[in-house]
Amino acid sequence: MKVQIIKKMALLSIVALFYAHSAEAQLSEKPKFSQSSIYADVSVGIIMHAAVNLEVLLSSGKKTAWYGRMGGGIAGIAITAGGPGGLVAITMLNGTGSKHFEMNAGVYIVEDNRNGNVVIPLINFGYRYQEPDGGLIFRSFISPLLSVGVGIGYAF
Repeated sequence: MKVQIIKKMALLSIVALFYAHSAEAQLSEKPKFSQSSIYADVSVGIIMHAAVNLEVLLSSGKKTAWYGRMGGGIAGIAITAGGPGGLVAITMLNGTGSKHFEMNAGVYIVEDNRNGNVVIPLINFGYRYQEPDGGLIFRSFISPLLSVGVGIGYAF
């Protein structure tokens, strides 16, 4: 009889702890990040491009969100290679509210008539204005590959 009472009390304690943890998780608000965004951006420098991009939220935490990014447009390396192509990248946003540090890493694959397919690295660090739950996006960025750029779009 005592064993059954101890089992029932243990089960009741576990349920109570689970309920308390669940209630606490609902009270501490996790910042929202938009699920998707679409934007156009251009960069000038050694590596140049003009593209339309789509980002989809992969993961988010208190201050950081990770997005998968893909896009299409034109890109080139100075005067040596360039043409139409597509890109795939990962975007990290860090910050709260509407002001974020942004980092992108990926590749741009362009079709060049002289050189065939050319793979251009994509590495950017910058600032992004974006409300957590969506709306206007403004981006400005710099690349260690000696280029600077801007972008504008919409998050939803």
